Parts: sequence; C-alpha cells; structure tokens
Amino acid sequence: MQDVRELVPEDGEHDDQDDGEEHHAHEIVDKISVLPHAWRTRDWSLASLPRTGERRQSENRRYAPHVFRGLIWTALVLVGACGYQPVPFSGIDCGTTTEGLDGAYDSKARDCVWSAYSSGAAVQWHLTSTTIEGAPIPQTLRFDTVLGVVVTRDLTADTFSAAADRHRWTWRCAKMTKTPWATDPTRYSFELSSCTGDGPTTTFP
Repeated sequence: MQDVRELVPEDGEHDDQDDGEEHHAHEIVDKISVLPHAWRTRDWSLASLPRTGERRQSENRRYAPHVFRGLIWTALVLVGACGYQPVPFSGIDCGTTTEGLDGAYDSKARDCVWSAYSSGAAVQWHLTSTTIEGAPIPQTLRFDTVLGVVVTRDLTADTFSAAADRHRWTWRCAKMTKTPWATDPTRYSFELSSCTGDGPTTTFP
C-alpha cells in the first residue's frame, strides 16, 4: 500500500505547478490582447497610411504647381526688366519714303511692294505723308503669308483731326490690288479689302 505522505504533494510541487499555470494563462491573455491590435494595424492602419515613398511623391505633386508658377513669374520679371524687344523683320525692305504736298511720288518703292506681294514674298514699306497743315503721318505696309497685308497709320500728330481719330490705326487685310490715280493713270496706290481692325477697306498710301 502507498504511503499517505506520498499522496500529499509537497509545498514546492504546488508552487511550481501554480507558477506554470499562471504563466500559461498570462501568455494566452497576451495573445488575445495582441490579436485585435495586430488585425487593426494590418487591415486599417497600414491601409490608411501611405507606403514608403508615397508621402514624398504626394508632397512633390502638391508643390510642383507652385514651383511652375514661380518660374513663370521669374521669366515675366526678367522680360519686363529687359524691356520689349520687337521681332526683327525678315523679308524684302522697300525702304522709307516721304511724300508730302510737293507731289513726290516713289514709283520704285511701289513696284518693289507689288513685285514681292505678287510672288508671295514678305515685304514692308515705310512712308511718311503730311497733312495740309504739315503734320507728319507715319504709315507702314507689311505683308507676309501668315498675317496677310497689315497697314498702320499714326494720326496722333494730326491736331486738326477729330480727337477720336488721333490714334494709331491698324488694318489686317486679305487682299491687295493696284488702283490707278484718277488724276494721273500712270500712278497708282494700293487698295486693300477684306480687312479687320479699323475698317473693312483702306488705301495705301
């Protein structure tokens, strides 16, 4: 028969068993408490947070328009500081003419313009006429295949004209023909039609 004392565990055995069970219980609790956190971190937190590099790319896209606008403003400031530089004319220059009240007539310049226009070559002619009172009226005729015929006439110096007329007039025309003078058929001016700007038609000079 087994001794009764053998059936009664010693105090040390009870303590070791209790400690083991308690440790095992803590492990289970820890796993249970970690599971929701891990699940939320994996499914919610990581899904809502940007991956590595995404935040930087998003910030780059957000700041890119500001950088682009800054470059545009810098370019405008530089252009304004340098002043407006007109585009040089590339074509046939028929010279500069003055035709006043003395009856001057530049047939060479007219023939130059008509020859270039008839062949489709870019051409320009500067002419200054005068009013009866002697005010200078600068005029320019320019032609190219993109804009057509462009005529400008500056009346700002004509103090005897109506105030509303004292400005720079501009016509952009699709057609130009030679028109003989009524007083002298050997001389001619240019008749321009299908125009936009300051009127549907005009003459030059």
